[in-house]
Amino acid sequence: TARWYQGELDQAESAFEAARGVLLRVRPLAPANPELLFQLSTIDNNIGHVLEGRGRIDEATDNYRSMLALSQELLRIEAGNREWVQQSGLAHNNLAKMALSRGDLETAVAEYEADVGIQATLARRDPLANDQAERVVWSRAALGRTLAMTGDVDAGIAHLRAALNDVARLLTVDAENTSFQEDDGLYAIQLARWLRVTGDAATAKSLATRGLHVFERLVGKDPGNAGWQRSLAVALLELGEQARDRGDHASAREQARRALAILEPQLAEQAENRDTVLATLGARALLAAVADDPATTSELREQILATARAQTSGRDDPRLLALQIEALLALGRKAEARVFLPRLWSTGFRDPRFIAQMRQQGMPAPASPADQARSPEKVTQVS
Repeated sequence: TARWYQGELDQAESAFEAARGVLLRVRPLAPANPELLFQLSTIDNNIGHVLEGRGRIDEATDNYRSMLALSQELLRIEAGNREWVQQSGLAHNNLAKMALSRGDLETAVAEYEADVGIQATLARRDPLANDQAERVVWSRAALGRTLAMTGDVDAGIAHLRAALNDVARLLTVDAENTSFQEDDGLYAIQLARWLRVTGDAATAKSLATRGLHVFERLVGKDPGNAGWQRSLAVALLELGEQARDRGDHASAREQARRALAILEPQLAEQAENRDTVLATLGARALLAAVADDPATTSELREQILATARAQTSGRDDPRLLALQIEALLALGRKAEARVFLPRLWSTGFRDPRFIAQMRQQGMPAPASPADQARSPEKVTQVS
């Protein structure tokens, strides 16, 4: 597991596969042994994360489905076992993330909702268990950011706020816990992004700055933690987007360059890690938008397209599709962008800012959920 946290995927995968091989050889001798089934489900989870880190979405999904099936088998043996119930929730969470990467937001929301229900039930059963309270935080934040992508921004923000409030309570109990600190920083950044979309620039800036400071401290403690480094870059990227919205292109350029200095080396090592890919392409897009050199701008946008094309799975991820469409439109390649749009809208992606951008460009776009609530009979048809 330590190898995986340090980004050493080859070594991590080898270790997990070796462990699974041992368990599979033993299983015929004790096919219903709960400890064996639980260990196999844990190995499925770990290997799934490694495959996910390599961008092998379909294979990771298979591991997570196996993890869920094993968890359900365990629950048939003992329905109330806390650890096994928790494991089934984690499997739903994993499957939700894979559904998002495949471009199926409806399934992603349903799987995240299943996880939230499981984790919240366990938390009510044991209200003093901080580890369980943190799992509620993880699941609610994931559901929140996914709901926001579907256009239900208010619900998404509410879930992210609740997650941050819960983290604040956990930090009052154990302020030195680096996992709680990471949660606080990450979800502050994610909430900042959606508050920026709604126009609450002041709160968005405060939250993004808070996230930046969290990850500066954490990276200072452990510079080798690739996840913390990436989250630091994401904080810089969000602050850069806010600067761009204010018209402060010099600050936006600086933040984008700092983010890319972290992200480009990570992308070179893990070319299909979805979190790294999306953060890097986002930083390139920001720098392209605020650069004062047309040649650099075009090069950055071509790099976005090249990296997106290089992904061997998860090509219908709405976040990836949106970045490609924006790059194509900025390059004046409107016909190519139009080809991608039906794929994007079919995922259920309804980011209101992106929809507004498409309308400004004269591109076909559906009504946002807010538009539909006001006038359901006047939905713009997608061609």
